[in-house]
Amino acid sequence: MMDYIISVVTSRKPDAGTYSRVFVSLIGTEGTSDESEVGRENVYLSPGSKCSTKISCHHNLGKILLVTLRKEQVVSFPDLNWHCQDIWVEAPDGQKYYFPCNKWLCKDSNTITVREGWARKLNEDDVKQLQDHRIRELEEKRKIYKVLSQPPYRDRQAAWACADDVLTSKNRM
Repeated sequence: MMDYIISVVTSRKPDAGTYSRVFVSLIGTEGTSDESEVGRENVYLSPGSKCSTKISCHHNLGKILLVTLRKEQVVSFPDLNWHCQDIWVEAPDGQKYYFPCNKWLCKDSNTITVREGWARKLNEDDVKQLQDHRIRELEEKRKIYKVLSQPPYRDRQAAWACADDVLTSKNRM
């Protein structure tokens, strides 16, 4: 078995924590892992906290390219948004990967995929999974900018409320 240790850090913003369950999966050059729950059941992801989990795979995933996070509401608890600061992955060979996240997982857009933290130019993405991820991110941003460039979204608050609607509508299609 190949064991990957994943540490997820909640940002220090006062409203960054959640009672929801958070699941993580890894995408590597040689395959994809199953999901694993971050922390353990009934753990509150409080602001500034660091929770870890272990993912065991039957095969080596190769170089870790992407990390997927998914938030799931716990029944009888409020469905709070959660802000992930960053993610660390330690591979079985000791290699460490850093994934800066700085993103919200919200009520309606509860899944995000994050790439490793080193900035790269388009021509430096030599792996198909990274090229596909870049295209999906750009399409999502184009939707937002297109909506925000049209009236009546001149006021910032209305524009960001609309942007949130555009982002979350992709999950309803």
